[in-house]
Amino acid sequence: MKFIPLDSALWEQYPGAYGSVSGEIAFLMGESTAPRVKLRRLDPEEKDQERVAFDNLCENLSHQMSFYPALYLALPYMVKLLGQKAGDYDWQLLIFSEIGICLATDVTWENEPAPRLPEDITESCREAAAILAERAERFLKENRKKLRREGTFERRRLCLGLYGLLGDRREAFALVMNQWETCYVHCTHCGYLDEDLELIDGKQRRKLRPLRFWQKKPAAFTRFRRILHQMGDWEGEELLACYYGGYVCPACGKQSDVMEGLIGAFDPQFDAPEYTAPPETKKPAKPEAKKPAKPGAKKPAKPEEKALAEPEAKKPAKPEAKKPETKKGNSSSGAAGQAAPSPLLDLPDILEDNALSHAGQLCREAYPEAFALLDKSAYKEAAEWCARRFEEAPDWRLQVLRAWCFKGLRKTPEMDRCLTAALELDPDNVLILRARCPTVSTRTRYQRHVGDLTRLMELDPAHAREYLVSRAYRLHWTGDDEGARRDLKQALEGPEGRKLWGASVDFRYLWQELFPAEG
Repeated sequence: MKFIPLDSALWEQYPGAYGSVSGEIAFLMGESTAPRVKLRRLDPEEKDQERVAFDNLCENLSHQMSFYPALYLALPYMVKLLGQKAGDYDWQLLIFSEIGICLATDVTWENEPAPRLPEDITESCREAAAILAERAERFLKENRKKLRREGTFERRRLCLGLYGLLGDRREAFALVMNQWETCYVHCTHCGYLDEDLELIDGKQRRKLRPLRFWQKKPAAFTRFRRILHQMGDWEGEELLACYYGGYVCPACGKQSDVMEGLIGAFDPQFDAPEYTAPPETKKPAKPEAKKPAKPGAKKPAKPEEKALAEPEAKKPAKPEAKKPETKKGNSSSGAAGQAAPSPLLDLPDILEDNALSHAGQLCREAYPEAFALLDKSAYKEAAEWCARRFEEAPDWRLQVLRAWCFKGLRKTPEMDRCLTAALELDPDNVLILRARCPTVSTRTRYQRHVGDLTRLMELDPAHAREYLVSRAYRLHWTGDDEGARRDLKQALEGPEGRKLWGASVDFRYLWQELFPAEG
């Protein structure tokens, strides 16, 4: 196993998401005391400098679940770190969980070139991964009782890491992207992409046919089911049976393997047939059964006779529903009488969590009752309260709050639908458009993001470069590399363009992917 010297130029040549990771490794190896600054700025937990360095390293190696060549250089040092933490249960649990998930990014999709690194480095990485896998199995055997006392999140996080260490990397990648909660699955028969399937939703879950004990089981299912069983996660076993079961497509009605569909949902080379919605078939109306007339009963009058005999009853007219007024503006416009627009965030992370959190905070003064529930993490109750209030008075802020609740409940499809409903009331709201463009998504939603980001460039030209980079990322993942190259070149124009190299991880990553010859 080869350890690349920390002062070698190879660390710059094969970087992580934010550049060289040699500084973080030097700190973890005790060769540096330079203070570390959190890369995961939204992480509220207080951590010591060693933990910050480790988190920074993992963020560098798995940013947005993309592969970075620094992983190959760093992995032998992770074996060394594991040796330093021998006997430290918490650190070993952390290393196996997080480094295994980093390894899940090392996926070579069909027709895509494998990472180009020197053979001695790749061989050293394979050796390090094998050592980590062997020690992970030993860790499981020695710590069964402790693992049973861990929370559900920690146990399943470890299982995802073990998938990266012990299992198939494509399956590991698909499971990490779904996080035991969703089931983004592509129908291999008709091409339909099901983005609404949530494992915690009983109605949606009925589309799946979990693997049962009498069926032939894949080796991976048997292995990881046993691991979950040893950790005492019975519900996790059932979820795993869903991921390896059968999927009944609601569009074509045919069944296919869930795992194959999971991989297909994220595989950029997945060649699914183009989905066409089946034609609607109307059921013929049942003929009305005639009841035999009772003796002496009068025959019912014909409609024409009834109309002549009886004056038409007038129903009370319904009051005309007024549509909520919307103001076209830069950010937080909405119904008349609502709060004035708040200044936009001027941060590199202008999409996703920051935008949704900022938009949500605009609602605090208007709806303190909802925040009283949110502050207690009563997300379900808060979402129901917002739904009831929305029926009384439609307001985009209530839909934003519902989206925030569903984010807390980790129900992505519902969150997306609420943000869409909010945009219908306020179509030019920049913060909602930003929040509706998460980085990790499926290809179908990426196609919609392209339109949202194009609109954002019109509404918010001050951040046009960031939107261009984000749009290029989505164009790349939907197969339009030519469009992605155009966006990257446009973002690079002018004196401000060169700053993207230091400010935008996605820009550097995409540039190297799409312009490998230019560096």
